[in-house]
Amino acid sequence: MFPTYDEGIGPLEGIQIIVTPNQEEGYNEITIISSESRLCGNFYIYRDLDVIVDLTIDTENKTYSYKDFTIEHNKEYVYAIRQYDGNIMTSKVYSNAVACDFEHAYLYDGNK
Repeated sequence: MFPTYDEGIGPLEGIQIIVTPNQEEGYNEITIISSESRLCGNFYIYRDLDVIVDLTIDTENKTYSYKDFTIEHNKEYVYAIRQYDGNIMTSKVYSNAVACDFEHAYLYDGNK
């Protein structure tokens, strides 16, 4: 699947976002992959239209993972990533759509 771009100064080159649901633990793992030798910069991660996290990444690795524990059962989510520097932002790169199904998950409230 090719990335879809949104408004901005241009596409975010060399970045891919992959979302993998973990239904047993109740989160979506968002993996950012760079085609460059390292991943660095300021990024917003969006879920649907809302910013869920503002990250500053500076790693020698080509990948970075973030776990979204604020998802709900029986919903489908699309994530996006956008790099920014001050008020200058790239276009968004969108992930695959991910359905959240916790049919066999058990919730723990800390007491029982």
